[in-house]
Amino acid sequence: KAQAVATRTYAVFASRKPKDPAFDMVGTVEDQVFEGIDNVAEVFRDAAGETSGLVLLYRGEPARTVFHSTCGGRTETAANAWGKDVPYLRSLVCEDCSGSPAYRWEYRMSGAEGRKVARAMGVPAGEDLRISVTELNSTGRAARVKVMSGGVARETHAAEFRKAAGYSRVRSLWMTIEPAGGGWLVTGRGYGHGVGMCQFGANGMARRGAGF
Repeated sequence: KAQAVATRTYAVFASRKPKDPAFDMVGTVEDQVFEGIDNVAEVFRDAAGETSGLVLLYRGEPARTVFHSTCGGRTETAANAWGKDVPYLRSLVCEDCSGSPAYRWEYRMSGAEGRKVARAMGVPAGEDLRISVTELNSTGRAARVKVMSGGVARETHAAEFRKAAGYSRVRSLWMTIEPAGGGWLVTGRGYGHGVGMCQFGANGMARRGAGF
């Protein structure tokens, strides 16, 4: 039910501030992943029906009710993630998402993959490529990543590195990057941007008996 209310509110919020004249949202991680309703389980249909018409408001307006899979133990602030402060999207300790398969993760990036990522970030990478996290934000997540090769260096927002590497590989910005075996070992916590509702955390709260 918490997810149903968050999803509905997000849609209402987006419809009031559409990204494009032709549509309000896209059906990807840029907004909300949507693959049609044919395979939606009955439990989700029931949750939507039982919360029909309910949305979250902040000062009388629909809130920006973003969510993500797993925060890894602490949610992220909107200011850290997107550069714009939102009063109700603060960093909170989450003790209920430890059962997520993405609570801890690692990705072994090969040298070839690293060079492909570097090129996507505008660095003509060779065998001397170096990749490193150069700055952390207030919640301990990577804020800046530097790529260096052949005397060319570029430091950019860590989110650009994650996008170039692939969201399913580098699951969050709560990560470290270390050289390993001709490539890099990226280890991290959580899955997604970390802002707003942690879905595995909400599931853990529900299992403890919390209401939506």
